[in-house]
Amino acid sequence: MAMRMLRRSWLVLVLVVVILSGSGAPAQASGSGAAATRQASPAAVTVIKRFGAALRSAPSSNSYVKHMLGCGAYLRVLGTSNGWYYVSYVDAVTPTTTGWVGGARVGPANTPLAQICANAVTFQIGEHVYTHVASGCLSLRVSTSRSAVYHYCVSNGHDYVILNGPIGVGQDDWFEVTSRSTGTGWALAQYLRPYSQ
Repeated sequence: MAMRMLRRSWLVLVLVVVILSGSGAPAQASGSGAAATRQASPAAVTVIKRFGAALRSAPSSNSYVKHMLGCGAYLRVLGTSNGWYYVSYVDAVTPTTTGWVGGARVGPANTPLAQICANAVTFQIGEHVYTHVASGCLSLRVSTSRSAVYHYCVSNGHDYVILNGPIGVGQDDWFEVTSRSTGTGWALAQYLRPYSQ
Protein backbone atom coordinates (compact mmCIF):
# COMPACT_ATOMS: atom_id res chain seq x y z
CA MET A 1 0.00 0.00 0.00
CA ALA A 2 2.76 2.44 0.98
CA MET A 3 4.65 1.53 -2.20
CA ARG A 4 1.58 2.23 -4.36
CA MET A 5 1.08 5.66 -2.71
CA LEU A 6 4.77 6.50 -3.21
CA ARG A 7 4.51 5.61 -6.92
CA ARG A 8 1.36 7.68 -7.27
CA SER A 9 3.05 10.69 -5.57
CA TRP A 10 6.05 10.31 -7.87
CA LEU A 11 3.77 10.26 -10.95
CA VAL A 12 1.95 13.39 -9.78
CA LEU A 13 5.29 15.17 -9.28
CA VAL A 14 6.48 14.17 -12.77
CA LEU A 15 3.17 15.35 -14.27
CA VAL A 16 3.45 18.74 -12.54
CA VAL A 17 7.02 19.20 -13.84
CA VAL A 18 5.93 18.30 -17.39
CA ILE A 19 2.97 20.69 -17.27
CA LEU A 20 5.05 23.57 -15.89
CA SER A 21 7.87 23.09 -18.39
CA GLY A 22 5.40 23.32 -21.27
CA SER A 23 3.42 26.24 -19.86
CA GLY A 24 4.84 28.85 -22.25
CA ALA A 25 6.56 30.82 -19.50
CA PRO A 26 9.78 32.46 -20.66
CA ALA A 27 12.91 30.46 -20.07
CA GLN A 28 15.50 31.54 -17.56
CA ALA A 29 18.29 30.51 -19.93
CA SER A 30 19.71 32.47 -22.84
CA GLY A 31 20.73 30.85 -26.11
CA SER A 32 19.20 28.12 -28.23
CA GLY A 33 19.50 24.41 -28.87
CA ALA A 34 20.92 21.64 -26.75
CA ALA A 35 24.24 23.47 -26.34
CA ALA A 36 22.61 26.50 -24.67
CA THR A 37 24.29 27.39 -21.41
CA ARG A 38 22.18 28.44 -18.46
CA GLN A 39 22.90 31.97 -17.38
CA ALA A 40 21.46 33.54 -14.28
CA SER A 41 19.25 36.47 -15.20
CA PRO A 42 19.31 39.45 -12.85
CA ALA A 43 16.51 39.84 -10.32
CA ALA A 44 15.82 43.36 -11.58
CA VAL A 45 16.94 45.87 -14.22
CA THR A 46 16.52 49.61 -14.79
CA VAL A 47 15.78 51.54 -17.99
CA ILE A 48 19.00 53.40 -18.85
CA LYS A 49 18.06 55.26 -22.04
CA ARG A 50 17.11 58.93 -22.31
CA PHE A 51 14.04 58.12 -24.41
CA GLY A 52 13.00 55.19 -22.25
CA ALA A 53 11.96 51.75 -23.40
CA ALA A 54 8.85 50.10 -24.79
CA LEU A 55 7.17 47.40 -22.72
CA ARG A 56 6.03 45.01 -25.46
CA SER A 57 3.63 42.09 -25.74
CA ALA A 58 6.31 39.82 -27.26
CA PRO A 59 10.14 39.82 -27.54
CA SER A 60 10.19 41.73 -30.85
CA SER A 61 10.51 45.41 -31.77
CA ASN A 62 7.52 44.95 -34.09
CA SER A 63 5.19 43.71 -31.33
CA TYR A 64 2.43 45.71 -29.67
CA VAL A 65 3.59 48.34 -27.17
CA LYS A 66 1.72 47.94 -23.88
CA HIS A 67 3.33 50.90 -22.14
CA MET A 68 6.25 53.29 -22.60
CA LEU A 69 8.69 53.17 -19.69
CA GLY A 70 10.63 56.26 -18.70
CA CYS A 71 14.34 56.46 -18.04
CA GLY A 72 15.01 55.04 -14.56
CA ALA A 73 12.00 52.70 -14.46
CA TYR A 74 12.69 49.75 -12.15
CA LEU A 75 11.69 46.35 -13.58
CA ARG A 76 11.54 42.97 -11.86
CA VAL A 77 12.89 40.26 -14.20
CA LEU A 78 10.68 37.20 -14.65
CA GLY A 79 12.55 35.55 -17.52
CA THR A 80 14.69 36.05 -20.64
CA SER A 81 14.60 35.21 -24.35
CA ASN A 82 17.21 36.06 -27.01
CA GLY A 83 18.36 39.37 -25.55
CA TRP A 84 14.93 40.38 -24.22
CA TYR A 85 13.75 40.50 -20.60
CA TYR A 86 10.27 39.44 -19.52
CA VAL A 87 9.54 41.89 -16.72
CA SER A 88 7.01 43.12 -14.21
CA TYR A 89 6.51 46.87 -13.86
CA VAL A 90 4.47 48.91 -11.41
CA ASP A 91 4.28 52.59 -10.51
CA ALA A 92 1.83 54.91 -8.74
CA VAL A 93 -0.24 55.43 -11.90
CA THR A 94 0.09 52.16 -13.84
CA PRO A 95 -1.20 48.91 -12.33
CA THR A 96 1.25 46.00 -12.33
CA THR A 97 2.00 45.14 -15.94
CA THR A 98 4.14 42.40 -17.45
CA GLY A 99 5.80 42.45 -20.84
CA TRP A 100 9.05 42.33 -22.76
CA VAL A 101 11.79 44.94 -22.87
CA GLY A 102 14.90 44.91 -25.07
CA GLY A 103 18.12 44.15 -23.24
CA ALA A 104 19.95 47.05 -24.92
CA ARG A 105 17.60 49.54 -23.23
CA VAL A 106 18.17 48.38 -19.66
CA GLY A 107 21.07 47.99 -17.26
CA PRO A 108 21.72 46.77 -13.72
CA ALA A 109 19.12 47.84 -11.16
CA ASN A 110 21.76 49.85 -9.25
CA THR A 111 22.90 51.94 -12.27
CA PRO A 112 23.53 55.60 -11.27
CA LEU A 113 20.81 57.52 -13.15
CA ALA A 114 21.40 61.21 -12.34
CA GLN A 115 23.35 61.96 -15.51
CA ILE A 116 21.67 59.39 -17.79
CA CYS A 117 18.14 60.57 -17.03
CA ALA A 118 18.90 64.30 -16.65
CA ASN A 119 17.15 65.26 -19.93
CA ALA A 120 14.90 62.24 -20.21
CA VAL A 121 11.81 62.32 -22.42
CA THR A 122 9.10 59.66 -22.59
CA PHE A 123 6.71 59.59 -25.55
CA GLN A 124 3.61 57.42 -25.31
CA ILE A 125 2.16 55.62 -28.31
CA GLY A 126 -0.50 57.87 -29.85
CA GLU A 127 1.02 61.04 -28.37
CA HIS A 128 1.31 64.15 -30.57
CA VAL A 129 4.82 65.60 -30.86
CA TYR A 130 6.35 68.34 -32.95
CA THR A 131 9.64 68.56 -34.86
CA HIS A 132 12.48 70.81 -33.79
CA VAL A 133 15.91 71.03 -35.44
CA ALA A 134 18.58 73.70 -34.97
CA SER A 135 18.71 74.38 -38.71
CA GLY A 136 17.32 72.93 -41.91
CA CYS A 137 14.58 70.30 -41.74
CA LEU A 138 13.92 66.87 -40.24
CA SER A 139 14.06 63.89 -42.60
CA LEU A 140 11.26 61.34 -42.34
CA ARG A 141 13.09 58.14 -43.31
CA VAL A 142 11.84 54.75 -44.51
CA SER A 143 13.91 52.87 -41.91
CA THR A 144 15.97 53.48 -38.76
CA SER A 145 19.15 54.72 -40.44
CA ARG A 146 20.63 58.15 -41.16
CA SER A 147 21.47 56.88 -44.66
CA ALA A 148 17.98 55.50 -45.37
CA VAL A 149 15.89 57.03 -48.15
CA TYR A 150 13.58 59.84 -47.13
CA HIS A 151 10.57 61.23 -48.97
CA TYR A 152 9.93 64.26 -46.77
CA CYS A 153 12.05 66.79 -44.94
CA VAL A 154 9.76 68.77 -42.68
CA SER A 155 10.26 72.16 -41.07
CA ASN A 156 10.11 72.91 -37.36
CA GLY A 157 6.73 72.58 -35.73
CA HIS A 158 5.43 69.74 -37.91
CA ASP A 159 2.88 67.69 -35.95
CA TYR A 160 3.45 63.94 -35.75
CA VAL A 161 1.83 61.07 -33.85
CA ILE A 162 4.07 58.43 -32.24
CA LEU A 163 3.42 54.89 -33.57
CA ASN A 164 6.41 52.82 -32.41
CA GLY A 165 9.81 53.07 -30.77
CA PRO A 166 12.17 53.86 -29.35
CA ILE A 167 14.43 51.72 -31.52
CA GLY A 168 18.14 52.11 -30.81
CA VAL A 169 20.62 51.97 -33.69
CA GLY A 170 24.19 52.81 -32.69
CA GLN A 171 23.98 56.01 -30.62
CA ASP A 172 20.65 57.03 -32.17
CA ASP A 173 17.09 56.44 -30.99
CA TRP A 174 14.28 56.41 -33.55
CA PHE A 175 10.50 56.70 -33.37
CA GLU A 176 8.04 55.66 -36.03
CA VAL A 177 5.73 58.62 -36.58
CA THR A 178 2.89 59.61 -38.88
CA SER A 179 1.09 62.71 -40.08
CA ARG A 180 -1.69 63.30 -42.60
CA SER A 181 0.58 65.24 -44.97
CA THR A 182 3.67 62.98 -44.92
CA GLY A 183 2.39 59.52 -44.06
CA THR A 184 4.46 57.18 -41.90
CA GLY A 185 8.22 56.95 -41.41
CA TRP A 186 11.06 57.04 -38.88
CA ALA A 187 12.42 60.18 -37.21
CA LEU A 188 15.39 60.72 -34.91
CA ALA A 189 14.15 61.02 -31.33
CA GLN A 190 16.27 64.03 -30.40
CA TYR A 191 14.43 66.16 -32.98
CA LEU A 192 10.97 65.44 -31.56
CA ARG A 193 9.44 67.45 -28.74
CA PRO A 194 6.39 66.87 -26.55
CA TYR A 195 3.79 69.63 -26.65
CA SER A 196 4.29 70.11 -22.92
CA GLN A 197 7.73 71.68 -23.60
